Amino acid sequence: MAGELLGVVLVHGFGSGPDTWGPLQERIGEDASLEFVRVLPFSYATGIKRINPLRVWPSINAVADSLREFLRTEAGAFERLVLVSHSMGGLVVQRHLARVLADGHGRELARIRQVVILACPNDGSELLLSLRRGVFGRRGHPQESQLQPLNEQVTETRRVVLRDVVYARQTTDHTCPIPVSVYAGDSDRVVPLASARSVFPDAAALPGDHFTLLKATTAQHRTFTTLRRLLHETAAPQQCPTGGTDSTQAAADSPASSFEPPPPSPPTETPQPSAAVSNTISGGNQHGLVIQGGTVHVTVQPETPARTAGTPGTAPGTPEEGMAGLPARSATFTGREEDVRTLLAYLAPHRDSSEPDHAPLRPVLVQAVAGMGGVGKTELALQTAERALAQPGWFPGGVLFTDLNGYHPDPERRTSAADALDDLLRALDTPPENIPPETTARAAQLRSTLGARAAHGRRTLLVIDNAGSEEQVLPLLPADGITAALVTSRHLLDIGARRHALDVLDPDASVDLVRRVLQEAHGDRDRRVDDDPAAAQRVAELCAGLPLALRIVAALLADMDRRPLAAMADALADEQTRLERLSRADRAVRAAFDLSYARLTPAQGRLFRLLPLNPGPDLSTEAASHLLGDADPVAVEELLTDLARAHLVEAGGVWGRWRMHDLLRLHADHHGRACAADDDRDAALARLLGYYLDSAKAAGTHLDPQPGAPRSPVFGGRAHALGWLDAELANLTAAAATAPEGHPVRTGMAYALAEYLDFRRRFDDWITLTTQALTIHRQTRDRHNEAGALNNLGIALQQVRRFDEAITAHTTAADTFSDLGDRHREGTALTNLGLALQEVRRFDEAITAHNQDLAICRELGNLHGEAGALNNLGIALRQVRRFDEAVTAHTTAADTYRDLGDRHSEGQALNNLGGALQEVRRFDEAVTAHTTAAATYRNLGDRHSEAAALNNLGLALQQVRRFDEAITAHTTAADTYRNLGDRHNEAGALNNLGIALRQVRRFDEAITAHTTAADTYRDLGDRHREGTALNNLGLALRQVRRFDEAITAHTTAADIFSDLGDRHGEAGALNNLGLALRQVRRFDEAITAHTTAADTYRELGDRHGEGRALNNLGLALQEVRRFVEAVTALTTAVSTYRDLGDVHNEGIATANLDVARDQGTDA
Repeated sequence: MAGELLGVVLVHGFGSGPDTWGPLQERIGEDASLEFVRVLPFSYATGIKRINPLRVWPSINAVADSLREFLRTEAGAFERLVLVSHSMGGLVVQRHLARVLADGHGRELARIRQVVILACPNDGSELLLSLRRGVFGRRGHPQESQLQPLNEQVTETRRVVLRDVVYARQTTDHTCPIPVSVYAGDSDRVVPLASARSVFPDAAALPGDHFTLLKATTAQHRTFTTLRRLLHETAAPQQCPTGGTDSTQAAADSPASSFEPPPPSPPTETPQPSAAVSNTISGGNQHGLVIQGGTVHVTVQPETPARTAGTPGTAPGTPEEGMAGLPARSATFTGREEDVRTLLAYLAPHRDSSEPDHAPLRPVLVQAVAGMGGVGKTELALQTAERALAQPGWFPGGVLFTDLNGYHPDPERRTSAADALDDLLRALDTPPENIPPETTARAAQLRSTLGARAAHGRRTLLVIDNAGSEEQVLPLLPADGITAALVTSRHLLDIGARRHALDVLDPDASVDLVRRVLQEAHGDRDRRVDDDPAAAQRVAELCAGLPLALRIVAALLADMDRRPLAAMADALADEQTRLERLSRADRAVRAAFDLSYARLTPAQGRLFRLLPLNPGPDLSTEAASHLLGDADPVAVEELLTDLARAHLVEAGGVWGRWRMHDLLRLHADHHGRACAADDDRDAALARLLGYYLDSAKAAGTHLDPQPGAPRSPVFGGRAHALGWLDAELANLTAAAATAPEGHPVRTGMAYALAEYLDFRRRFDDWITLTTQALTIHRQTRDRHNEAGALNNLGIALQQVRRFDEAITAHTTAADTFSDLGDRHREGTALTNLGLALQEVRRFDEAITAHNQDLAICRELGNLHGEAGALNNLGIALRQVRRFDEAVTAHTTAADTYRDLGDRHSEGQALNNLGGALQEVRRFDEAVTAHTTAAATYRNLGDRHSEAAALNNLGLALQQVRRFDEAITAHTTAADTYRNLGDRHNEAGALNNLGIALRQVRRFDEAITAHTTAADTYRDLGDRHREGTALNNLGLALRQVRRFDEAITAHTTAADIFSDLGDRHGEAGALNNLGLALRQVRRFDEAITAHTTAADTYRELGDRHGEGRALNNLGLALQEVRRFVEAVTALTTAVSTYRDLGDVHNEGIATANLDVARDQGTDA
């Protein structure tokens, strides 16, 4: 009998027991369709109380072995099994699979037909970890260690499970394909969805937190319906009995919709647009116009994964475009073939039958090449990566390369893990605002991104070069079991990698390297190595087999094709004696460097000594010209080319940029300090820093949006200026950070780069530079510039949604400017203060600030500033429902901007005007205003503002019932925001899109849009807009008859609005709540909700909202046969709509009134 049944083994988590599964077991037992299921709870010893010293808790390995025995005995009669786990139980199940496969008993797992993992901390749980440590201390529980992020045992386990279970192709002793379905609670803070997706990128979300996920108190509980579906699918006949199993993650179950006839007359709804109108605002600040439209974030990964087949990481094909680039490899590479073969053998995704027996059975995912400086680690990694990319199917996702500069003598110039993660995520096309500020969060995002690529057949190779410490490398390493990494360092780093020690070249390879370099320069006619092999051998020995030294010596020989090798060997011997005090590891390199240095002309030598003064990773020919004080860039380029020929500098990624190896930089700096007086070193540094500051200021003039603002002739236009700033940003920020105390660049760079950093949305850099300037101004008691820095800092803080800090900064700036009598900048600070106050919904204070700015601008005759103040004031007035005043303010602002020729600001004012016109139901005019604004932004190339105008246009189009056009507008806006990395405004566009989709009865799409919007707002901490999205979600859920979920959504929205003091929003949510309550026949509660909503609308003067609520109240009163009261409510609704000229809703209310009168007569 058991052979016909399906055994379902339940594995609980840390600190719980079999009773965790009680509600789910009850639902399974009650469901007649699951008669073929037998539930088998598995139990093991665990607990959350302080450990009894007489009791020993089992380790994870012991629990996994106990589960294996349980499956053999208690579950031994079942030919088909499903393993269902919760929390740490998922780690137990995965550990069981890994240990069985390691023992070579993979076929034993074949009867497991499905693994379901719920809320498993695949990437560790910091919250669980902190809670457990609070009880057990740091070392008190052997199971607690498995909750640690990056736990070594867990990391190895998940690699095995991904490789040998999820992506296995056939059942063998060491592999067994099993479908794995992974879920996490959408509100789980113990094991967030990101932790599940760090290993299983397509993990789906189920409603609930870590514990309510399992509390299936009804048969409609999503966890139960999802599990029921999986059990039926598992019990169904297998479609592919001989092949591999599709083992990607499953989507959460969607409940089926039932049909009921509609009510006699459709009630009206209260759609709540999210940020109903997104705004762009102009106004004064220290560097130009303020743009207000919400902060920028990024796309949220879809909640419902799709099944995919195949083995990720092994699909044939070439690396994707943009991901196959590596720095240039040397054509004279030699002596490392065995090293390359070893590294390649470990990079292979699987063992090939043609490979030797010593080749690994599985890929080694992290390899570290270690050796002394100049030994050729980078070249070996590049050559290996190039060959690996050429292997079909090894790395379809391409390669990422990063140089960590780990041995730079100045720690500030070494690339931190945070900066490296930022660069890698940007290289993977992650929008900047999707990159979190914390290193741990960036590391998790990189792992998740690489894991997702691998899971979809785009296995990627990371080449991490020049790492100086474990701290630099560990956050960069992949953890998905598929992505591979090559790391180079001079140290043996403890990073859990397969170590590969790289020694110097042997004598024969050293000689061959010199030969290859000479013959690359002169062809086969250069036979000096073969003509004097003894001298060539001496040169190789004196260079100690170090490739860097050998290449420099060979370059010197190539420059002088008549110089014998014997003369070179004699010169090297002399230098060796002179540098006998250096350590052996450095002696050969310094000898080669000094020999090269001695052959430089005075001009070449001076440039070489001054190059280390550059603060960033590379420099341009023009910057080198300023170091030398030479106005002839052609002559300087010739000097740099000479140094490159001698291998003392390297050409950068584009022509005209140059970089130095860190050892060469140290060597040059040593000589530079010794010759500081002769080289006029201090003056050279001052010229370089002055060049960077002056050029940054000049470039900034091309980003100033003020019409008629002077533009520096140094740059040919905006594109030229932006290109220069992009190329020099690392040098510019480093210059500000490392300049001598008192140099103007330490404060001036913050102002020079303000427009650029705002445009490129590099707010972290902006905050860092401005904070440094603020500190210096305070130290020097420069109150005026202190206030200016505070004002700019406040703007940057607003962009990262740190509004309370921004308010403090702007308030202090305004007070200081007032004390100093600087009325113009006082007004600037006040308008920025108003913008920050609006973001925290302190609208009355915002209106006061904008009015103060307006008065100052009029006092000073500043028409442009006056228009900005009016535009910002109009937005604040709308928030307190003073719509007619807002229309006047925006109209005046738009007219003024048009007269001044400021098209961009005119577009902002028109966009905001459209929003105000919608509020007074002048929809045709609103459509015109938004359409004009969108066209203006499009012509100016401002995609972000164009998206804002399109989003608002969609709202206006909905009001005139042009829904298809509205859907197009909202979709385009959402896509643009997503591409720009603006998660906040993307959520707003999605919420508005959901409203439009509901109007054309595309309810499932609307639910997805509203859910994503609500989740995003919740993630971003925007409770008000979360309430708006939840209110709209409830409307969509009601349309597909998911009434209980709709009631929850509306109730939560009403509570949020109540907490925030938004009575209008609360009334809308209550009105919609009443509609949902009627559907489940909770009529008395519905009447209360509609009555409260109508009363609130009446008190607020919103007659249209009052009419909606009264119409719905009348319908609810009919349900309980209170016909006289129903007629009164509906009569008032009809009269209200007639007064407002709303023919559509008047018709609906009239029809409902007729039904109420008829029913009252019949009664």
